[in-house]
Parts: sequence; C-alpha cells; structure tokens
Amino acid sequence: MDSTLAGKDWAAIVDEIKNGRITMAERKSALKRAPERPALRALLDRAKTVELTDEELLDQRISFVYGNAPKGSRITRDSAEKAARSLRVSGRREA
Repeated sequence: MDSTLAGKDWAAIVDEIKNGRITMAERKSALKRAPERPALRALLDRAKTVELTDEELLDQRISFVYGNAPKGSRITRDSAEKAARSLRVSGRREA
C-alpha cells in the first residue's frame, strides 16, 4: 500500500482522489482486437448458409443434453434421446 494512504479511511482516500491530491494510475485495456483470420472467417461465413435437417438438429440436441449432463448423473444417451424426441421446438427462423 502507498505510504500516503496508510492509516486513512476510505472516505479520506476518496476525498483526496476527488480533490486531485492522489491520482489514479492510468489503466491499459486488457482486451485487444483479435487478429484477422481469413480462413476462420471463410468457414464462419460458409457455416451461416448451411441448413441442417430436422434429424441433424435432433442429433445435435441429443449430443448437447448428454454432453452437458453432470458427472455421476443417471442421464444416459438413451434417456437424452428420449427427452430430445419428446421436446417440441418451434419458431424456426427464416433466413
């Protein structure tokens, strides 16, 4: 801790900051813009145009449920499939 702050309460410290007697260190941004990745961008753009069949969506749903089941749970691939098949999903977006 800065020796000028030792023994002071927060209100006194805030007062000194507001009155310019203590200055805050300037902070650098922790996040930088990601580098360009043309190959990845091309794959993402292509993926936007792919239309999955209802069966492929069902397979993804089953995989998601089973893959996210807590360790030690009694969820099996069969129970995940049964649950996914009984789930009714509507509202499919049009491109």
